[in-house]
Amino acid sequence: MTDDGDFGERYWRIPSTAANPVPPSLDDAAFRQLADNIPTLCWLAEGDGSIIWYNRRWHDYCGTTPQQMEGWGWQSVHDPAVLPQVMANWIEAIGEGSPFEMTFPLRGADGRYRPFLTRIQPLRDDAGTVIRWFGVNTDVSKQVEAAEALEASQASLRALNDELRGANEEVQRFAYIVSHDLRAPLVNVLGFTSELEGLRGDLGTFLDDVARTAPELVTNDLRTAVETDLPEALGFIRSSTQKMDRLINAILKLSREGRRRLVAEPIDLAALVGVQRDSLTQQLAARDGVIAVEGTLPPLVSDRLAVEQVLGNLLENAVKYLSPNRPGRITVTGASRGGRITIDVADNGRGIDERDVERVFELFRRSGVQDTAGEGIGLATVRNLARRLG
Repeated sequence: MTDDGDFGERYWRIPSTAANPVPPSLDDAAFRQLADNIPTLCWLAEGDGSIIWYNRRWHDYCGTTPQQMEGWGWQSVHDPAVLPQVMANWIEAIGEGSPFEMTFPLRGADGRYRPFLTRIQPLRDDAGTVIRWFGVNTDVSKQVEAAEALEASQASLRALNDELRGANEEVQRFAYIVSHDLRAPLVNVLGFTSELEGLRGDLGTFLDDVARTAPELVTNDLRTAVETDLPEALGFIRSSTQKMDRLINAILKLSREGRRRLVAEPIDLAALVGVQRDSLTQQLAARDGVIAVEGTLPPLVSDRLAVEQVLGNLLENAVKYLSPNRPGRITVTGASRGGRITIDVADNGRGIDERDVERVFELFRRSGVQDTAGEGIGLATVRNLARRLG
């Protein structure tokens, strides 16, 4: 046999010269043994499409006899719903003398239908006339099941992503509304606290006047209440409300960031780190620390503001938690790995307890001794932005 052309346009010609003898006949034992043991169903048809021979695997799978399958008997093992399309495509291929390829179900001896990829090639004589057709049917049920499972999984993931996206948007709206609503009474608390602090001064002056004119009226408890207890209470109220105000601002900022449209642009990471380092000059000096870029940072195309916030939060945290027992060193390195840009911020500070490594990226979670100011929002912002940036 000779192979002419590419696979998509291939046909097989049976020469009749002595140098190229005809293939073995269907009665040839070696041919039948080979055909019966290949891992597919295969068959031969006349030029008009009527099938004249099947290998043993066909009959083993379909549970049929050669007599049942003669001519066009193969239609009996096809799915009646798909058979008309199979017939139309097969008749068209016969008419054009062109290769045939189609996936359709075949009924097995157990009565179940399984999908088979069927390929049929024409065999031609020297004149180019189709004298035989050679067909193979390959069981692709596992591939189809895997593809269906993958599609179902992808559909489930798409639905889950849509659900998470909707939930995230709802949380952002809720956070914005709640934070906005909390701000109004908080402003009132801060205002009345300022008024009380002013009244405390007047009360102290009045108490001094009373102590000069009628000292017997000013008890130790009264003086302690005016000069110690009241200032402490007002100081606690002010510090608490200020902390709440910072939290509300941070939540509003996080909510707004989640709704902001990201804009990709080229970013010079080394220059960006330099700007962040300059903004932390005083804190670094107070902790005898340095921020150094090691190696060459790769070029990056991303949202500048988001990357600034990610690096800013990581570097600020690193500076904030440097150890007082040694000079602080913070390094920034970067590399391109597998189509992604990796940026590493490392320091020789206190470190993070192994149990807290994941939790510190949760909202309002902090690790270690709480001897520095903070609300536990910075690293949550980093994770949120990193996810948004993909």
